[in-house]
Amino acid sequence: MAAALAREKALLERAEDVEREHEAALAVVRGELTAAYGREREVVERAEAAERRAAERVAKAEGDTKALRERVKGTLGTEARAVRAEQAVQVLTRRLEQSEDLRLRAHEML
Repeated sequence: MAAALAREKALLERAEDVEREHEAALAVVRGELTAAYGREREVVERAEAAERRAAERVAKAEGDTKALRERVKGTLGTEARAVRAEQAVQVLTRRLEQSEDLRLRAHEML
């Protein structure tokens, strides 16, 4: 019986050793998982920051594009007004020339 108790005690001690080794291994795995999670979180945070910066650049580019579009529209509007003004000057010049011709004919008729 003493031998059986000794064997049982030895098995119990071995089970306790295995349990301690298991707990140590779990602690190592937990540490590795925590470190991996930290690295993953850091990567995610960097990716999110890059995404925010990209969105800011897109918004700025859209604003710049809109401002440029407005400037172009303004320039085109100015050019269109200049063309219309030039056409009006040409029409008025022709009318003036016609009036001058009529005046000369009227003068000749007198």
